[in-house]
Amino acid sequence: MFTINRKTKLIFNFSAISIKDTKAKDKKPYTIFDQGVNKYIVLDPTNVQMNDLDWSLSRAFSQLKQPTNIDLNSFIKLIKNTDVEAFLVSSFYNYEIVCTNPYDLHSKKIEPLAHNFIVNASVYKKHERVIKALIEASNFSRKLMLMPNKDLSPKNFVDLVIKEFKPYEHLVDINVLDYETMLNKGMGLITAVGRGSIKEYLPYMLSIRFKNTTNEFTLVGKGITFDTGGMDIKIQSYMLGMHMDMTGAAVTVGTMLALCKLGIKANYGVVVSLSNNDCGPWSYRCNDIYKSYNGLTVEISNTDAEGRLILADGMTYAIRDLKAKRLATIATLTGAILVAYGDVYTGHWTTEKTLGDKFAKSAMIVGEYTWPMPFHREYDDLIHNYTINADCINCAINKSVSSNTAAAFLHQFSENKPYMHFDIAGSSGRNFNGKNHPIPIMLRSVVNFVITNYAKRK
Repeated sequence: MFTINRKTKLIFNFSAISIKDTKAKDKKPYTIFDQGVNKYIVLDPTNVQMNDLDWSLSRAFSQLKQPTNIDLNSFIKLIKNTDVEAFLVSSFYNYEIVCTNPYDLHSKKIEPLAHNFIVNASVYKKHERVIKALIEASNFSRKLMLMPNKDLSPKNFVDLVIKEFKPYEHLVDINVLDYETMLNKGMGLITAVGRGSIKEYLPYMLSIRFKNTTNEFTLVGKGITFDTGGMDIKIQSYMLGMHMDMTGAAVTVGTMLALCKLGIKANYGVVVSLSNNDCGPWSYRCNDIYKSYNGLTVEISNTDAEGRLILADGMTYAIRDLKAKRLATIATLTGAILVAYGDVYTGHWTTEKTLGDKFAKSAMIVGEYTWPMPFHREYDDLIHNYTINADCINCAINKSVSSNTAAAFLHQFSENKPYMHFDIAGSSGRNFNGKNHPIPIMLRSVVNFVITNYAKRK
């Protein structure tokens, strides 16, 4: 593990230098380069963007092959227009993402490189509580993301979350809906997706709210604990890694865990919809029609577009049962967003510009990239005009705008509440040294957004 201000210095060093430094001659901002045992990142003190710096830190950490002195003080001197706390969180967060594994099952445990962070002791002490809360919450989310389906069924997910929140029972209320309860409530979409699974893998829904608060904002996370594609089964190369199709749910519970660790009560709640998408004799099929919890009927046009189905019933539960006034969904929803934005940006839809602008500002402060995507009536038509037997289909036949039509499908379940949607299918994983590292993307952004806008003031 890393150390802070250890007395015995290491041989290798990593620090920031100004673009005006002679060593940085002819180099652009955020360039990473080596000189002997020293590694540098070039910064322009007049224009440091936290999201660019965050991205560069992850690349730099992936290049460190030996235990290294990481001089955070050199960065702090150059980022006067940037939030110091956000930078410190970013530094330790990216170390964890690149260098550690919270679910290491190697026969011989792989120890992370023991880097030494050099930082002013009083500055670190001032921000230590926030750093630890966000890192611990992120690592819990990462652990869930890394667990294979044999170890993480929907029920296992619920059990692990309840155990993790045990110390915070005085702060939050947790409610769990099992398969039979959801059937009886009329949640026809999530139960359709999960009907093909064996008993031990049937779907669940879980909600967490702070006690004695109003539900001003609710985040609904997609938790497909494994996605075979259902009857529209995926080919092998697309099925590999589908144990992480529950990343939205992992991030969602992580946001609440971070707030609990910080001791911050907020007018905020979370819902996670959990299911496998299995292929079996009882699995749902194309042209089946199911009635959603809010009453809309959906004809299945693609069983591999299951995430939006379980989210839809989760949204209605948030609105009608938990009385959410505003809501957002977060999901590894479409491969198309990866084509559009790669692993850099999170696609961000919003029905209300003010709400979207507030969130974008929160994301920029902590260092996570988002970029707006459109809602449009033409996309609505693509999911409504195909079927003559139901209100809509779950997946547009025209695949050219599938991220937008997926968002359009979800939008109709927002019941005119201010609504945002985040597609993290690309941004929740990053390749370093040939290995994919799961990233609980948007966790820091949501926490900052909730604290800024919905924290209860004493």
